[in-house]
Amino acid sequence: MQLVVLAAGGSSRLGAQKQLLQVKGVPLVRQTVLEAIASALGTVVVVVGAEAPAIRSAIEDLPVHVVENPAWQSGIASSLRAGIDALPPDEDLMLVMLADQPAVTTSLLKRLHAEVLRTGAPIVACRYADTVGVPAVYRRSLFPHLRSLTGDNGAKQVILQHQHIACFVEAPEAGIDIDTLADWNGYRGS
Repeated sequence: MQLVVLAAGGSSRLGAQKQLLQVKGVPLVRQTVLEAIASALGTVVVVVGAEAPAIRSAIEDLPVHVVENPAWQSGIASSLRAGIDALPPDEDLMLVMLADQPAVTTSLLKRLHAEVLRTGAPIVACRYADTVGVPAVYRRSLFPHLRSLTGDNGAKQVILQHQHIACFVEAPEAGIDIDTLADWNGYRGS
């Protein structure tokens, strides 16, 4: 399995580069990548775009493959395509993560992986806050659906379109997502 961390966005709603906000004494993107590495589930790919040099610097000493998305301004769908393009041709599983979910842990990533192995489902996603989303594991059969997304339509769109064949893991921690200053202040206050 390959773990793809999407960290290319420009953080326009926050007004600061959220991937570089300090969490547990390190930039948020580094914390996310450290959790992915610690899971020992496979190679970690980090897709960068906005502020790429600063984000690369935050993870430069880590054993990851960094992929630059020159089309990051067109939306998250282009970052998903960049992540898929970085997969080996024989890779059947991709775990998609976002760099702005600070409460996602190695334990959750391992639960998702165990569930995909147990069920054989084409998608295993998180369920939280009356919705579903990433982190999520996708089988190769769904890569074309992920590749066909455009603009700001992310991996959640494919989960919703295929929820009849998906499995879900209850993961309220995945509902913590830093998009705005209010999100950030709420997270820091918790």
